[in-house]
Amino acid sequence: MSDIKNEEKAVSQPAVPPIEDMPLAKPAQQPKPRPKHVDICEHAKSSFTASALASQARKKVLTGFPNLDNACPLRVGLYALGAISSLGKTTFLHQMADQVAALGSHVLFFELEQNEDTLLAKSLSRYINIHAMDDDTYLRFTADSIFNEPGVVQTREVNEQLAAYIDTVGNRLMIYPSSADITVDDIMDEVDLYM
Repeated sequence: MSDIKNEEKAVSQPAVPPIEDMPLAKPAQQPKPRPKHVDICEHAKSSFTASALASQARKKVLTGFPNLDNACPLRVGLYALGAISSLGKTTFLHQMADQVAALGSHVLFFELEQNEDTLLAKSLSRYINIHAMDDDTYLRFTADSIFNEPGVVQTREVNEQLAAYIDTVGNRLMIYPSSADITVDDIMDEVDLYM
């Protein structure tokens, strides 16, 4: 049954060119300096309607979380999330990035704490555990066991879900890991080049 779904999905998805072959947007323009204050009534009279129409024209991005997509749809753009440590920000956003890419949008994921191996192991663990809900013979693995326990990375489950991940996410997710020594200026430059 899952093979039929995978074949149907593969047939229905358009071919995505490699990221290096994708056209870049117009060269980044210098942003207008932000005013120190905004007269909200003047803004309401002069620019609010145009700003709202421009926002509505930007493509909606599905996250794979139906409640979020319905309540607060995302638009193409740069998003940042901050909170105290250990609340699950990275796990939530990485799952969202996987799902956004699987649904056909491109994602730049700047991760300042974890490397690409840790992130991929988390994705595989999630894929394996979701698959195991429908297949009692499927062994379940944590991200830590996939990457650190001898033999786990060579199991049927890891290999099948690694292939499924590559097929589903494709080349639409670019991760900039903690080892890349990224600055805020680097992030802004990458986003400007990509948009």
